[in-house]
Amino acid sequence: MDTGPPIFWMGEPDVVPSCPVETPYQGLEGYIDDPMLPKLPRYARSASSPRPTIAWPRARPALPLRPDFHVCIHQEGEEGCPLDNDYTDRKTLFDAQVSKTVTLCCRDDSSP
Repeated sequence: MDTGPPIFWMGEPDVVPSCPVETPYQGLEGYIDDPMLPKLPRYARSASSPRPTIAWPRARPALPLRPDFHVCIHQEGEEGCPLDNDYTDRKTLFDAQVSKTVTLCCRDDSSP
């Protein structure tokens, strides 16, 4: 089944919410390395919807986002984020489910 662009919740590890009803499919999750908050443990969990996939870099979610969720693209390993699109907020996630490092490139929320 194709899913729409994933959204990621990011926050404190002791308050991880369930996926929203509109995006019920849980994917990657684990601790993230956030250069903006180096001393604070942060956790991320992805959620996807059953909507058709929209090819990034122009992907936008079809539903309004809760303020604690972000649209991100991801790739295995520690990689850079593409410079020619809105996905410039880079974070590194250690996926606890499969013990691998994943790069998250999240959409700049100030973009139109």
